[in-house]
Amino acid sequence: KILAKILLQLRANESVALQKIIIRYHGKILTIDETKVVTGSLLKEVVRAMGNAQANYINARIAAEELGLTIHEELIENDAPEYAFLLEIGMGSGDLTRRIAGTILGKRGARIVEIDDYALEARPSDIMLIVENEDRPGVIGRIGTLLGQNSINIAHFHLGRVEGTNRALAIINVDNEVPEKVLEELKAIEWIKSASLVKL
Repeated sequence: KILAKILLQLRANESVALQKIIIRYHGKILTIDETKVVTGSLLKEVVRAMGNAQANYINARIAAEELGLTIHEELIENDAPEYAFLLEIGMGSGDLTRRIAGTILGKRGARIVEIDDYALEARPSDIMLIVENEDRPGVIGRIGTLLGQNSINIAHFHLGRVEGTNRALAIINVDNEVPEKVLEELKAIEWIKSASLVKL
């Protein structure tokens, strides 16, 4: 459910309508009843975001298909992921798919461990900034300075990079609201490719 909410908000500015949802369960396989609940819960978030406020986890698959969505679900038990269990969600249309993956780390709770090609380990929170940028010295400092100047406190800063490239992605957990003006200033910083405000 958390992963679906994040991915829907990351897709919010894309002009192409959502056509397909890919759900993959890696590692420790859940029972059929457990996967039905998890899949139903995340499809409920998608269908509600598309305007069906009556959707629940039981009828969400039918409601999604009625909206023209193709749903592809896989259980992959023996691919030996880094984590004992990994839930991966893809959303998109045609060849264009945004992807997110997460896991549960025992008592430490839920973690986001992949967004698109970026590997990281981030704790979800009520308000997050997800920033993609060129990996250059000084970018993180400029982000921190801008947030500090606007009295926005950073609780956690998680960084992921694509090895062999100059691409980086940060998930920034913040303690207070981020005004639209600050988000636009963030996007205007040199070397920042995208910045999204995500609320859970």
